Amino acid sequence: MSTDSTNDAAIDALANFPTSSPAAWVAKVQAAATPVIAGALIRWTSHMGVTGGPDGNAFKREAAQAVLQARLSDHSIAATNALRATIEPYQQESSKLSGQIKWLTWLIAVLAAVQLYVTLAHL
Repeated sequence: MSTDSTNDAAIDALANFPTSSPAAWVAKVQAAATPVIAGALIRWTSHMGVTGGPDGNAFKREAAQAVLQARLSDHSIAATNALRATIEPYQQESSKLSGQIKWLTWLIAVLAAVQLYVTLAHL
């Protein structure tokens, strides 16, 4: 079974899960993968029509959006921390190498001055 068909089946299961027990429904949403929650949100939104009656999926969307937003915020924080963990050592190494390059440049200037002095002294 491919990932798409697995996700489609999971999205259908979540989108059609009975809401008779709010606790069971929330547990089902929290246990679902992030793409499944997003897919169910799209299903609930795409089945909206222009009717004069109440929107039966409004509470589902709001609860699922809250779970999805919290999960995406966690992903964002984790990605930021991973990036920071990568950048900080690079910046430290870069700073260290810059210091070494400055020292080598100074050394080359001194050696050039010594070479020039020795060359002029032998003329």
